[in-house]
Amino acid sequence: MNIMDNRTLESRTNFRPIASYRTKDGRKIIENRLFRSGELAQFNEEDLHFVQSLGLSYIIDFRSEKEIDVKPNPIIKNTNYVNIQAIGGAMNQDEMMIALQKLLESSQSGGFLENVYRNFIRDTTSKKAFRQFIDLAIEADGRPFLWHCTAGKDRTGFAAAILLIILGVPMEQIFEDYLQSNNNRIEENKKILKIINTMFPNKDEFEYLKESMSVKSSYLQVALDEAENSYGSIENYLEEGLGVTADIRSRLQQLYLDQE
Repeated sequence: MNIMDNRTLESRTNFRPIASYRTKDGRKIIENRLFRSGELAQFNEEDLHFVQSLGLSYIIDFRSEKEIDVKPNPIIKNTNYVNIQAIGGAMNQDEMMIALQKLLESSQSGGFLENVYRNFIRDTTSKKAFRQFIDLAIEADGRPFLWHCTAGKDRTGFAAAILLIILGVPMEQIFEDYLQSNNNRIEENKKILKIINTMFPNKDEFEYLKESMSVKSSYLQVALDEAENSYGSIENYLEEGLGVTADIRSRLQQLYLDQE
């Protein structure tokens, strides 16, 4: 398996490289440096061999302790593993009932997932998590690294958006990368929805949960709007909220963009 022949892995785990995107000034993200994924517990032996071959410097795991306990990561040799807990968590049946209630209650107040994305900007723990993610991207020093959560769509997707903004990728491409999770999660979501349907036979409840398993442009836009509302601009959010200085931005661009 090579990076250009990973469609099966991509459709099962939402694993994919971020490469070849052009920045606003025409530079290109260097291939085989940046990787994003859903949970790694689903990797089979061939997947593990492939990921091992990437020479990852870091695996950054945004999941909660509970998520990790349920599905711990496999061991990837010669790779530093770092857990950075952001917002979110695995749901057992009781927790799913609570989440469902939140979804139903939020139908008139902007939606549950919209509030999750707002809190990516507002929440102190999340701001620390995404700043640490940026720090680790610098510490990787241009070597390949991977970040993931459970589905690889919300926490992982927002982290990818932040990094791509810092690198200077146009917003249109950032949204395209973000929405790719919908294509990659089709088969896995079908499996999960079969289970959910037995727990929530009510059609309206089922549809709310089904919707929460996808990504929408509006979710990411809610976070970007919150950054502008809270800090005046996305640039100010990066600088004041996450402490991303001009030097940090320049260093990341140096490490992960083709300088030609």
